Amino acid sequence: MPQLMDQQNVPEPDREELAVIYYQNGNAAPPNLPPSDDSFFSPPAQNRSDDVVIIQGNGKWKTHRTFLTFRRKFSGYLTAVLVVVVLVGFLSQFSPISPSISNQTSIFRALLAAVAYSPPQYIVYTVVSGDTIESIAKKFGVSPNGIYKINNFYAGEEVTTGQKIKISSNPAYGADYVAPAQQFSGSVQGIILTNNFETTSCMFCAVAGWTNGPGRPCAPAGTQNPVDITQFAFSPPEKNAQFVRGFTWYHNGVDITTGFNDDPIYAAQTGVVIFAGWDPYGGGLSVKISHCGGVATSYSHLSAILVHMNDSITQGQVVGLQGMTGNATGPHLHFMVWFDNIPIDPLCAYASLGGYSSQSHYGGCPAPKGQP
Repeated sequence: MPQLMDQQNVPEPDREELAVIYYQNGNAAPPNLPPSDDSFFSPPAQNRSDDVVIIQGNGKWKTHRTFLTFRRKFSGYLTAVLVVVVLVGFLSQFSPISPSISNQTSIFRALLAAVAYSPPQYIVYTVVSGDTIESIAKKFGVSPNGIYKINNFYAGEEVTTGQKIKISSNPAYGADYVAPAQQFSGSVQGIILTNNFETTSCMFCAVAGWTNGPGRPCAPAGTQNPVDITQFAFSPPEKNAQFVRGFTWYHNGVDITTGFNDDPIYAAQTGVVIFAGWDPYGGGLSVKISHCGGVATSYSHLSAILVHMNDSITQGQVVGLQGMTGNATGPHLHFMVWFDNIPIDPLCAYASLGGYSSQSHYGGCPAPKGQP
């Protein structure tokens, strides 16, 4: 009878290991090998061929168990680190920290901020002709304030045809946001000339003085003291125009239009031109007229300017042609009224404009003001 090869040197099988025993001529497994629940192979009951390999064990490698143990420990360590980071970041908001500790915890705060911050999701929209920020917001069912926030627009900034802007996928995003005011180059102080108006290239910096200088025309109400904006009797700056857009914190005038390029734009009152040129802050070709008493009107997005700096203007005189220069998506007039050199709702000075009237004015209407 064939004998087991070196049987006495076969170690006691472990259920976690593989015991490989070589047999000759189909001998049965030795009785000293313990049974296993799960063997990779079971020896055939009969007709074994030469040299059969029997593998005892439960089919699990020791390295597998070791990996599982490592994974569990690593997950525990990672969880502990994240808990510490969150805890330090939370406590640092309420506890005074010495400068040396503060420098160290700044790393934790940065990591915490990176984990906690989730940037807003958005789509990219290409502005088409006729779009305004309000109409785009209505089209997508979002807040106009959110469009200003996600695009970092300043208050009053407008869009142009072909411009790509972000639209948040969250309808409530930025609903309470108030955009910062545009910062203009130049200073209002120190630029007024002897004739009491200035020649800066910035329309928003162009200051309407208390007078327009000796012999220069003013609106009748501009010479009164105190000055009352409701007494200026402004005439419409455009004939047969329709009201498009009103005055809000993010729109510093009203938009009206006839729908056509090159329709005439008229001076709302008598005065002197204190700006006639290109407004780099979105207005395009623009004209600004001082009516005295710190009151002015301005006309933007023109296709052509028909007056010059320092020109004396009479009420109803054509000062330019309607267009869509600067930030505009269609031909229209951006009309502004300034009181004490601050934009106010033009409807404070008009009973109606472009067929639209309102008793509600964003920011309110200014009270009469005496000469400073």
